[in-house]
Amino acid sequence: MSPFSPDQFKEHYTTLYRIDIEDSSKLERDFLITRLVESIKKLLAENSTQPIRILDIGSGRQILEKELLTQVLMDPSLTDIRKYFKNGTIKIYTLDIASIRGQTLLTQSFLSKPIHIQANAAKLPFANNVFDLIVSNMAIDFAPRESFSEVARVLKLNGSLIATFHHPLLIEMSQESSTRQKTLINRVNKQLSKARKIIKKLFASRPDLADLVPYTVIDLYEVINKMETTEVSSIELQKLKNLYENAAENFTSLMAITFKQNHMTDHI
Repeated sequence: MSPFSPDQFKEHYTTLYRIDIEDSSKLERDFLITRLVESIKKLLAENSTQPIRILDIGSGRQILEKELLTQVLMDPSLTDIRKYFKNGTIKIYTLDIASIRGQTLLTQSFLSKPIHIQANAAKLPFANNVFDLIVSNMAIDFAPRESFSEVARVLKLNGSLIATFHHPLLIEMSQESSTRQKTLINRVNKQLSKARKIIKKLFASRPDLADLVPYTVIDLYEVINKMETTEVSSIELQKLKNLYENAAENFTSLMAITFKQNHMTDHI
């Protein structure tokens, strides 16, 4: 369950996607892409003429789809499934509660670009038994509980759900979480977003360092340690250290409040 109400969730991510193109780590997306490709190959092996419909719940600006389609186009080992994307046999639908302008979606340059829909996962705008595969990257576990029933409804009988989830401590925060908790969450997210912008700018010409993008406070700490062994501006490095110190302080305060609440609940 999300610490935000649906309206707060919509507002939060609408704002986030205006300044950031992604809100998850590449490691998680690579895992999902690998599983998706395996599932697609299996479905094609069973019946290559049957349409394959894929739904991404909580897609954001389609960063997962951009990386999947790029891999399908560029990877020689995926030549056998490439034509099925091009001829429409495989069709991807993306869904997010946030208000995202069509021109900011990341798959606009692809011929086989996904169809994007703004909707709440608790009430999916699809008929029963539509999708062969449903994917959700760090999203559906923050959605209302009804979302899982909706997934079961729109998924075909032998379909598959492939998902990654947040740490349980974040899920345990109820919608009645204190204003202080929500403020701390927003502060940490903004500090990590600023750090990502600095790092991407510094390493724009270094594809070998493209994975050094922090999505957690620990990520940022590890990135700073790695950057100290590279030729990086001391001014920019200090900016990142300041962001880390502020993010760590806010995150520590957030966990202290959460632990206290859980500890008190256990003894009631």
